[in-house]
Amino acid sequence: MARLLALFLMLVNWSVAAADEPLLYVNSAASISFAKINCRAPAWKLSYPCETGDPTLEVTALISTVINHLAIDAGCRGVLYTTSVLDYKEYQKDHWELEVHIAFVDEHAPPNWQLYRYRSGSIDADWQGRDKPKEMAPIVCGIVSQKGAKPQ
Repeated sequence: MARLLALFLMLVNWSVAAADEPLLYVNSAASISFAKINCRAPAWKLSYPCETGDPTLEVTALISTVINHLAIDAGCRGVLYTTSVLDYKEYQKDHWELEVHIAFVDEHAPPNWQLYRYRSGSIDADWQGRDKPKEMAPIVCGIVSQKGAKPQ
């Protein structure tokens, strides 16, 4: 039910936003790749989230939680966001990209996140933090919408 609500809110957010509002690409593929690469390291093989052999489910659940908070946070109104891979034309437009990296070993530790700003096809600026999804959403949307939020 929560995923359905998040999808509905995402569609509402998408449909009411103007074309000049910022686009946030939540790059779940990069987040999954990061986890899979780290799970190949001998130091992490027996630790969370690698103990199952494939951390995809844990990362997907984390990304879903982040998206749910983006969908319901009032500070994210007016920010277009997508998890669909941007095509070349979209990628060349100014946009933001969010990667969320699951915390290894301690499943209760907040994940790391990185936010990149792309202008004219190249990275213009980047931010990073370590926050749980509920705290991450207003920080990320505050930066993207330029309403003054800053990572800790």
